[in-house]
Amino acid sequence: MTILSYMESATISTPILIPFTLRDDHAAKPKILDRIKVVTGPLLAAEKDRTGHLALLLPTDRTVAGLSSSSSSSSSSSSSSSSSSSSSSLVVIVAVVVVAAVAQAAAVVLAAAAIIIIVVVVVVVVVVVVVVVVVVVVAAVGVAVAVVVVVVAAAAAAAVVVVVVVVVVVVVAVVAGVAQAAAVVLTAAIMIVVVVVAVVVVVAVVVVVVVVVEAALETFSTRTVSHYAYVKIGKAY
Repeated sequence: MTILSYMESATISTPILIPFTLRDDHAAKPKILDRIKVVTGPLLAAEKDRTGHLALLLPTDRTVAGLSSSSSSSSSSSSSSSSSSSSSSLVVIVAVVVVAAVAQAAAVVLAAAAIIIIVVVVVVVVVVVVVVVVVVVVAAVGVAVAVVVVVVAAAAAAAVVVVVVVVVVVVVAVVAGVAQAAAVVLTAAIMIVVVVVAVVVVVAVVVVVVVVVEAALETFSTRTVSHYAYVKIGKAY
């Protein structure tokens, strides 16, 4: 219930039974009642409650002049507390959203890191295998056949890398959750493109280096053999 005091004002929004106390003695009570009657119109009721306070039932949407409401302070405090509660709720919501975003970003970064590590390992293994195959094929059948073998090996290496990356993406998407699958797949797609381009470039460089080295070795070997044969023939002659 609203407690009113003398010499201030309050606004009544609904008809309500309002007990109030006076700062003066009880002799001033009739003057206060008259003043309320002038401002608000006829009182709907006026009686003492159990505590001895005078209870007034006032009309709706009236301003009570010369009185103050302790409920106004309580209502203001309640409104401030509700606003502070709303602010706290908003801060909590923002914090939850930020934490969720950071957690999702961390999961995507971890997934991308896992993909990068696995792809690097696969690329290293593939490059080593390709180099070994190129050297063996060049030594066995020559440079022309080695180029074809290297192209086939590069395609197979790219396919292996793609399959490995897809498997890793599926596993990471299942572990990280469906909500993060799109980000993981996008990251993996970028990784696949980069890795395929890198594998092709590395294989091309390996082919060029092997061909150049093999051609140089073949030329050196031919000159050495010819010179040796010339010397032998010369001695025999």
